[in-house]
Amino acid sequence: MPSLTVRLRDRQVAHAQIVKAETRIGRDPLCDVAIDNAAVSRVHAALRIEGNDAVIVDCDSANGILVNGVATKWQVLKDGDVIQIAKFHITYAASGAPSIAELARMKPAEPAASPDTINPDGTVHMSSGEIQKLMRSYDPEIGGIAAPLKRPASTAARAPASQTAIMQTPVSKERRLIIAMSIAILVLIVIVVALALKKP
Repeated sequence: MPSLTVRLRDRQVAHAQIVKAETRIGRDPLCDVAIDNAAVSRVHAALRIEGNDAVIVDCDSANGILVNGVATKWQVLKDGDVIQIAKFHITYAASGAPSIAELARMKPAEPAASPDTINPDGTVHMSSGEIQKLMRSYDPEIGGIAAPLKRPASTAARAPASQTAIMQTPVSKERRLIIAMSIAILVLIVIVVALALKKP
């Protein structure tokens, strides 16, 4: 059976049999080959069966992929080819059964959850750089984060199926009243201080 073996330096960190038409590689735990490293995109690459070929495809990752030391976006793989993602080396082995032709006849893989989908109840793993970038994008005028759209056809909504989910916690009436009262008290303090400073 075709397989992928992930190595970090001389240590094997993962091994996956290729049993479906698309095998996803990335940092997201939902990927078929999950690599927990900040330099690896959530869905970094995918190994796809196209006809009789196994093809590695870069999924618009931040750091790209190399095949046998050459940067590429798309490459037909041969037995023994080495895919490099960040500092990880992934060896493709074409040997064994089922054959690539048999895999090609398999039902396409069910799509994994999109990395752009936000689960408000889930845990989000972010590097310190991603957190700093997120904090810099906070817009106090809208009370949320202004995220640039990835492509012109992107949609933004609260629905999880959208490409950019806008999650803004609704503010209760009581909380708005407390905020308004706090602002009013601050304004009164500023007025009192200003009047105190004006007295001769």
